Parts: sequence; C-alpha cells; structure tokens
Amino acid sequence: MRKMIDIDFGSSRYDELVELRYKILLEPLGLKFLDSFRPEEANYLHIGCIENLDDKLIGGLILAPVDNETIRMMQVAVDTIYQGEGVGRQLVQ
Repeated sequence: MRKMIDIDFGSSRYDELVELRYKILLEPLGLKFLDSFRPEEANYLHIGCIENLDDKLIGGLILAPVDNETIRMMQVAVDTIYQGEGVGRQLVQ
C-alpha cells in the first residue's frame, strides 16, 4: 500500500526528495543539484509517495506557481525499483 503526502520544505522528507530527484534526474546526466535553487523551492508544493510497509519515499514531484491561475509540474521522479508500477501516474493524479 502507498500513500501520497505533502512534504514540507526543509524537512527530512524534503531532503530525501532532493536526494531522489538528484539520483533519478540529474546524476544520469552528470549534473549537480545546486543549493542556490533551494530558496526558490520554499514557495513550491512538494508531493511524495511513501511505501507504507517501510515508510520509504519512492517518488515525488514539485508543483510550482507560475501566476495566480497556473501551476507548473516539475521534476517527477520515481525510484528505479518502482518504475513501471504506476507511481508516477499516482503522483500526477
């Protein structure tokens, strides 16, 4: 069983999500996560998917406000072990 959670900016779960985003989205491209972007993320909504059995963060995404009517979805990342199981689709829904 899995559950979707809001992740507070600066929390330990947020750090887990940053690590997951790096592992899945940046590291394969040889890119680094720049800490200079962290303050910007304080205004974003961070959503995570938790595996209930071991309370492990297995996926996440960011929703960033563009203006008063528009939100942009960014950096959808799912741990490689769970890819293909619909976790990303659940996050998007």
